[in-house]
Amino acid sequence: MAERAGLTPADLAATGDYANVLRLTAAASGAIRHVPGLMLGAAGKGESPSAERRALQAHLRDRGDLAKVRPGAAPFLHRLERRPAHPGKVSIIIPSIGAKDHILRCLESIHRKTRDAEFEIVVVDNIRRRRITPEGRAWKKWFRDNADVVVEVDEPFNWSRLNNLGAAAASGDYLLFLNDDIEVLTPDWLTVLMAEAERPEVGVVGPQLLYPDGKVQHAGMFLSRAMPGSARHAFRFAEADDPCYFGLALSQRNLLCVTGACMMVRRAVFDAVSGFDEAHSVVNNDIDFCLRLHRAGLSVIFTPHTRLTHYELASRANLKDVFDRSGFLETWGDICLAGDPYLNPAISSEADDYAPEEEPLREVYAGHPLGARTEIRRILAVKLDHIGDLVTALPAFRRLKELFPQAHLTALVGRSAMGIASMETAIDELIPFEFFDARSGLGRKKLTKADYAALEADLTARRFDLAVDLRKQGDTRHILQRSGAPLTAGFDHDRGFPWLDIALEWERDPLQSDKRNHVTTDLLTMVEAVGTAFTTDRRTIATSAERLPPLSDALRSEFAGLFAHDYVVIHPAAGTPLRQWSPAFFGRLIDLLADQDDMRIALIGGPDEREIAERVLAAVKRQDRVFNLVGRSKLSEVPRIMAESVLFVGNNSGPSHIASGLGVPTVAVHSALVSSEEWGPLGPSAVALRRDMSCAPCYIAMAEQCHRAMACLHSLSPFAVHNLCRRFLALRTAGHG
Repeated sequence: MAERAGLTPADLAATGDYANVLRLTAAASGAIRHVPGLMLGAAGKGESPSAERRALQAHLRDRGDLAKVRPGAAPFLHRLERRPAHPGKVSIIIPSIGAKDHILRCLESIHRKTRDAEFEIVVVDNIRRRRITPEGRAWKKWFRDNADVVVEVDEPFNWSRLNNLGAAAASGDYLLFLNDDIEVLTPDWLTVLMAEAERPEVGVVGPQLLYPDGKVQHAGMFLSRAMPGSARHAFRFAEADDPCYFGLALSQRNLLCVTGACMMVRRAVFDAVSGFDEAHSVVNNDIDFCLRLHRAGLSVIFTPHTRLTHYELASRANLKDVFDRSGFLETWGDICLAGDPYLNPAISSEADDYAPEEEPLREVYAGHPLGARTEIRRILAVKLDHIGDLVTALPAFRRLKELFPQAHLTALVGRSAMGIASMETAIDELIPFEFFDARSGLGRKKLTKADYAALEADLTARRFDLAVDLRKQGDTRHILQRSGAPLTAGFDHDRGFPWLDIALEWERDPLQSDKRNHVTTDLLTMVEAVGTAFTTDRRTIATSAERLPPLSDALRSEFAGLFAHDYVVIHPAAGTPLRQWSPAFFGRLIDLLADQDDMRIALIGGPDEREIAERVLAAVKRQDRVFNLVGRSKLSEVPRIMAESVLFVGNNSGPSHIASGLGVPTVAVHSALVSSEEWGPLGPSAVALRRDMSCAPCYIAMAEQCHRAMACLHSLSPFAVHNLCRRFLALRTAGHG
């Protein structure tokens, strides 16, 4: 990409990062993808905001964009100030019944505040003539006297239909759909909206809306993951001038939806998508409209550079939220399940303020070694004990050296034990530190912050790769955190030290209960656990694929259409509902693999799992790509079917362990029942996908005991699983290339 952008290593070194990113972005030709993780950390002082603005202005100039770069609401934010290149007439379409006189304030503010923009007022009169009151008749006359166009609609309230009829009667080049409980605050509001709406890549643009008390009501919208079919207003109730999370509340940005309370669209765009869907009468009409624009490849824009006050629901406060959720999800269910593409999955979709997701998705690569033993070059072994305690630890020092012969082994010991420690040839270096009094009965020394600071400075300067505490009691464990070592090991009890990378449970010292082992044995066991953590050979199945039982000729013949192509094995069943991912989700996953990855699918399982398989098949659209082997193959043939596949997907059950043991790339969908770190599939290309639930692991016996209706499984969407599958398939493709 750097070569395509014309960037040499010298350019990258001489030019600011911001300018380089802009050049790379331009060269990407739209092929930009989002990786929801931290890929690069900033080191040192970044560029100044003014330098960034100069780079951005030059970038715009090269593109022929006439926008002016202005300072944004925070030092790292920049505003592109645009003027309409081809100003046109704006039709302001306002449905109203004259409730609470709000339209008086609305129209008065439009006429008083608006500057430098041609507009017409189109009032859609929805006052019903049946049982009309004198007040209603007065409002009808007022509409005719104060609007340029009046459209009378004597029908039940339907927001979409009212605005469609208003648009049909409008003559403007731009359509601005406006609630009658809006008050204009800034003179250039129409100009700002028009400058964005006229851009050919933009579908619709919405401004910042404030409550009467000045707090934010709308700064864009995002889809809810927990309640598919609904959306939340970003940064609702924030202070109007608060940039909020990464300045997004005061940044113009692309998103998925803006509110219909105030949105501007070019007439041509509105007509191209056939306006609003009148099936959505009150709720989600704006969301549906924005999603259709997004599907058409047009951008939905939020701009904070114009503000209006919204007296929300003031004129329609008594209307019920008439909403056909099933109908909406029939059209937009996929994007609701996949998640809002403009919301990082690490951000909660149930909090307006972009709070971190408290129960994020996690990929667990269980049982992988912490690294290669040869990469451990410097080890710190902490044994801040008395002389007798040190003597019992000497075999552990020797075993540690045997396991890591290339490593420089440093021992942190008490001064009184230095003489004994110096006799051990396995120890390469000694560091004295007085933690306990020389006389055991006197206990710990009184150490100051300065003592600990000096120790920490000494230890961190030595750049240890691994630090091990060889004391069973936990009072010295905090020394490991001052070592600077990225990996730590020691005894634990009731997860008192959750930060340990390698831990063995210490049984403490129960009264009137003999111990099973000598302390030396326990310390050797700890050291062995350290060595095991770096063992690379973790195969569960040692049999090679060539030695697996062959498939019968009858099976190969019957399913020739499967075995002639690359295929994915899916085992959709589980031994308990506590581990059972939705059959409908498996069905959707199959369609995604068929449509987007050109895969064939082999469903496997025993005869008693036919019912689950049928439910999966009922949810599949691409029936031509699915081969149902459930109950059709012998158990002895299953490993061979797996071994010839390119990917296995299943629940937390036996087949996932077989597939991963055979070395087949494996994706296992896990519930919160058990720890995935303990029971995830083990293999070089195996992963457990789970939701990090606050209640996990629960170890319940029946699904009825779950107070959250198995949300751990229901919140794992087929799109999240498919994204993980695609990464494995891409690695395979790259390997073939």
